[in-house]
Amino acid sequence: MKSWLKIAGCMLAAAVLVAATDNTAGAKEIEVKMGADTGQLVYVPKKIEAAPGDTIKWTMNKAGPHNAVFEGPKSADPAVAKSMSQTKLLNKPKDSYISTIPANAKPGDYAFNCTPHKSAGMGGVLTVK
Repeated sequence: MKSWLKIAGCMLAAAVLVAATDNTAGAKEIEVKMGADTGQLVYVPKKIEAAPGDTIKWTMNKAGPHNAVFEGPKSADPAVAKSMSQTKLLNKPKDSYISTIPANAKPGDYAFNCTPHKSAGMGGVLTVK
């Protein structure tokens, strides 16, 4: 009887451990090109849908330099927007960086732009589900 309880206890502990560490197993990586293949000053795609735990890979493509800065006042959570911002300018094609959507990100829209090309309309929106 004691060995059965021990086995059951170990199985329960293993199940709890898997459940606790599996929260990112469904996470996805979304790639966003900075600068269109045709050289336009846009993000491709410029509208992104994601969930907490997902990552966004920002890749320098054309017409740089570019970055991806989230606008706090135009976002569901200004603190989360700031934490996801990438202020460093990327200059070389295929250079990239990653933004991770925090677990505590409030659902809603998060506006972002390219600092050097904001006045040219280079911006987009991340919708956190």
